[in-house]
Amino acid sequence: MAPALAASWTESSDGRMYEFTLREGLRFHNGDPCTAEDVQYSFTRYKGAGAKELQAKVAQVEVVDPLTVRFHLRDPWPDFMTFYGTTATAAGIVVPKKYMEQVGVDGFQKAPVGLGPYKFVSYTPGGDLVLEAYEGYWRKVPNIKRLIIKSVPEGTTRLAMLKTGEADIVFALEGQVAEAVQRDSNFTLVYTLHASSLWLEFPEQWDPKSVWADKRVRLAVNYALVRQAINEAACLGFCPPAGVIVPRVMEYAFPAEPIPYNLQKAKQLLAEAGYPNGFDAGELTPIPPFFTVGEAVLNSLQAIGIRARMRTVERAAFLSAWREKKLRGLFVVVVGTSGNAATRAGELICSQGAFASGGYPDIDTMCQQQAVERDRTRREALLHRIQQLTIERVMFAPIIDFRALVGLGPRIAEHALDTIPLHAFPAWEDVRLKGKSVEVTSQPSRPVSPAPSTPAVSPAPSTPARRDAADGAGVADASGDQATLVVLAGAVTPQRLQRKVSGYRNVPLIGFSVQSTPQKTIQELAAAGGFFDPLLSVTTVGELQKAGQSAGVNIKIISDPGRRFHSIVVTPRPLSNPAAQALSSVFRQMPNPLARRQAQQ
Repeated sequence: MAPALAASWTESSDGRMYEFTLREGLRFHNGDPCTAEDVQYSFTRYKGAGAKELQAKVAQVEVVDPLTVRFHLRDPWPDFMTFYGTTATAAGIVVPKKYMEQVGVDGFQKAPVGLGPYKFVSYTPGGDLVLEAYEGYWRKVPNIKRLIIKSVPEGTTRLAMLKTGEADIVFALEGQVAEAVQRDSNFTLVYTLHASSLWLEFPEQWDPKSVWADKRVRLAVNYALVRQAINEAACLGFCPPAGVIVPRVMEYAFPAEPIPYNLQKAKQLLAEAGYPNGFDAGELTPIPPFFTVGEAVLNSLQAIGIRARMRTVERAAFLSAWREKKLRGLFVVVVGTSGNAATRAGELICSQGAFASGGYPDIDTMCQQQAVERDRTRREALLHRIQQLTIERVMFAPIIDFRALVGLGPRIAEHALDTIPLHAFPAWEDVRLKGKSVEVTSQPSRPVSPAPSTPAVSPAPSTPARRDAADGAGVADASGDQATLVVLAGAVTPQRLQRKVSGYRNVPLIGFSVQSTPQKTIQELAAAGGFFDPLLSVTTVGELQKAGQSAGVNIKIISDPGRRFHSIVVTPRPLSNPAAQALSSVFRQMPNPLARRQAQQ
């Protein structure tokens, strides 16, 4: 959580009242001031996901003064800020009361007015959404003047647009399309670390007449899924196999290992259930545009004799059918809404969830208990048990934790992805282009959550983009670089550090940093896992940033969404880059307490 429209907020000691203080000088795109009355009005009219829960638990929204608004809850609710303050719902979006009352809902849909970095210009249904930088945005003036968001369902078409320069950022790439971007030196393939996962649903498991009511059949499917192969086919290896449907980057996620691929075990389970030759499973419907994953799941099922046909529908139709409990057979879903394990459980696991196909009374009881539990340890135990039961009862077949693959054109200087934790899209006001006056197009991916279908975007810089030392170094993933600076920041245990660093075994490390940690702990961290090298500097984040400044390199701190243990900063620095060489030199000269101790010994 970080301040945005609210400059600050407080929670009462009994957890029943939240008070927000708005920033001074906030103005909507039409020039109207944003006040506490707009906040109250926006919350009252909210009808989206989570509205039922919010309305049931919020007793009153009180306007104290033009900049102060209080939310009074009927009972303590640990997830109020998660529901109201993140994209777990859209309840925190503030609309102008005066303008809404003047133009009505229809008028607002034709000409929406908001508070964000970009203001509405025009929209053609099925075509382009045109946005223009709002110079009065509270955080900063966006670097790019105009964004044109285009809805382009076909991945091959998005690839073609990237190659011709018609688009500068293309989202939701997978399989061969993503591989084509990765192979072309003119473009860059990156992924977003947001809270998204894919899994296979068994909606008929609660029907005693269905083949899916037999737990052994569902478990056979889990053993048959070649999760790593699906990862490679759809995500080029960027999407780690999943053991539970709550993404591992989310708060309160249960650390479950994926069920291992075991074809023999899968066939044995099917035979025990009475299907030694398999059976016809009817249709399998993947959520658009994840057809590659759907095909891979079909292949896994075919290998154990379960025959199914892939059915494709449009995304809006899929989401409506899912919410209305009309999807039958099997279907593959992706969810990428923000929040935590509790919001995922409430929506997808507990029987009353908007997208739950069924449930169990004991799980529903735990869902209710954790929703009012203010002790974090006890709440985590409840949420872990809920997730563990979904595994024991084989409610789902988790596939992968999804990482959206994004293609960047050569004119992108800063993509600003992962700037907002758990968010699949860039902080658009931070996106920067190379050069001074380039007309560009950028297209965000199809949302990976229960939401409307995807738009696409085209930006052109309003004023010469400010260049700084970071331009020379660039930002991307560490896995493909010759030499990379990897910073692990935060108070972490040696064991946790070892697990994280193991992912960079094949990457030459320049150094790592520990934030606000005693020297003894720094020494322990340096020795953890045997990866320590006397030339590997160990320092604090503050010292690292100073080193970057002295080397002319702007180091960005990108928080790992879990943030319970540490943050990760991955800033590629190929040694051929002068800025990287300078930073490496400065970093290696920093005092290293463990190296000094070894030298003395």
